[in-house]
Amino acid sequence: MTCAMLAPAAPALGAAGDLDPSFGGDGVVVTNLTPGNDAANAVAIQADGKVVVAGRTTGGGGQVVVARYAAAGLLDPTFSGDGIARTNLSHGNDEATGLAIQPDGKIVVAATAGTPGTNSLFAVLRYDPDGRLDRSFSRDGRVAAAVPGGGVARAVSLQADGRIVVAGSAGAHSIEFAVVRFRPDGAVDTSFGGDGTVVTTLTGSFDFGEAVAVQPNGRVIVAGFAGAGRYGLVRYTAAGALDTTFSGNGKAVLPVGGFASAIALHGGKIVLAGGVPLDRMGVVRVNADGTLDRTFGRRGVARTAFPGFTTTSAAAVAIQPDGKIVAAGFASSFRGRGDFALARYTAVGALDPTFGGDGRVHTAFPPGGRDSAAGVALQADGRIVAVGRAAGHGGRLALARYLG
Repeated sequence: MTCAMLAPAAPALGAAGDLDPSFGGDGVVVTNLTPGNDAANAVAIQADGKVVVAGRTTGGGGQVVVARYAAAGLLDPTFSGDGIARTNLSHGNDEATGLAIQPDGKIVVAATAGTPGTNSLFAVLRYDPDGRLDRSFSRDGRVAAAVPGGGVARAVSLQADGRIVVAGSAGAHSIEFAVVRFRPDGAVDTSFGGDGTVVTTLTGSFDFGEAVAVQPNGRVIVAGFAGAGRYGLVRYTAAGALDTTFSGNGKAVLPVGGFASAIALHGGKIVLAGGVPLDRMGVVRVNADGTLDRTFGRRGVARTAFPGFTTTSAAAVAIQPDGKIVAAGFASSFRGRGDFALARYTAVGALDPTFGGDGRVHTAFPPGGRDSAAGVALQADGRIVAVGRAAGHGGRLALARYLG
């Protein structure tokens, strides 16, 4: 998730984990685009404090949607005229799942072009700060790349030199991790893996790449689900080869049940967030060599249940400057209720009691239903922005801002 500098704000009243009433009046904002299933999947904070989200809308047969909100939570009309940019990539159901902001303010979005299947593509879109597609990028602001058996793009990360790394899955049946790297001008970067695309098998059965991070030395780490029902990791060299200094062969299937949905890097460690057995939120920390960091949580894993809910999972993770870890996702019950769920951990993997009283907060969006967070970002003033889907009207873009 992306953190950006923000001008200092006046001190806010309330405790860490409380909804921020300066955002949308009560701390939450919803945007209804269509009667269909619209959702925000990723969030980034601009240098001026504006909040950018990317996701999907069912309008136009299924479009990528990017929306920008002012720091107070109102849609920003200087972006695409009404605060919302909608883009078609195919005749299928296009969806944005990854988002990053370049140092020059341009907005980079990773997406799947087409309904996931044998013909779906990895795609990247780049927007100018005013919300128009950047025509210096692949001539019309968008590019798509085929991966074997069809691709589902899940995440994006930017290299220091401006290259764009997109990760996800390849193959309609025997799923594998997939990575495509693009040059700053939008062309596929053939210096990565020989043709710009690298596909990796972890277990040979349903290996889903879900998150990506680029280390300062240019090495690329992809995290996700290994088919044996474990957290899986792959690390590549800057040239796209498997990095044999990582877990011996570049691939690590961790002794942790569940799945990784998000990744963050901090102090040479790799932090993963997702779900673990017993339907709990999981945060896992891994050493630079691919082994579990057993000084974190309980033998490398922090497992968190939310009282009153039967199932909890994380979809996003971010790390504060003080080393505290914020995970965001959902908490749901058998009765059809689902809330945004956030947990904050100390640097050693214990729930932080200064956040929400016991390290946990959950938020329901009126009128109620299955709400879920998919992205999280940290403001420089410590506030936390989570985005996702709110129930009602088929599905709405949902944002919540919390005091940090």
